[in-house]
Amino acid sequence: MEYKAKVLEAGLKERGNGDVAAFIKFGYTAQTPSGVPSEQTIFWNGGFTTEKSAEYSMKALLSAGMYPSVKELMDIQTLGAKAFNPDAKFTITLEDRTHEGKTYKNVKYVNAMLDRKPLDGDKVKTYIAVHGLNAKLAAMKAELGLATTSLPHSSGETDVGF
Repeated sequence: MEYKAKVLEAGLKERGNGDVAAFIKFGYTAQTPSGVPSEQTIFWNGGFTTEKSAEYSMKALLSAGMYPSVKELMDIQTLGAKAFNPDAKFTITLEDRTHEGKTYKNVKYVNAMLDRKPLDGDKVKTYIAVHGLNAKLAAMKAELGLATTSLPHSSGETDVGF
């Protein structure tokens, strides 16, 4: 499940093996089985022991709204949640994990929600024409055996071939 989230706490910690990890306590709203909103919290931990884990952890920190002015990871320990923009728009994706017979929620991804600018229709039409994208789309539809049909009519009728 994916949820809009906010940073409640953040810092650095030492793991049992001596490695340093970043952590964030996220707040998010989930629905109870009866549909009532319920405020929840969950911790995310990001390690730096391998190139891949360091890259993933830094991307997650930035996606969660870490200010670009944060120049050193130690600033997260010093500033805590203040190292993150409280207005940042991002989501967390949770998954169920089972360890020693117990199932719990785990943060799988931290995803930035980028602001999208409105498109300039004429510029997009020119780009599509120059690159022959409509012809490529038609060819892909033909390859997949999909009929090229019209968009829904303003009367509410549809002729989309699904």
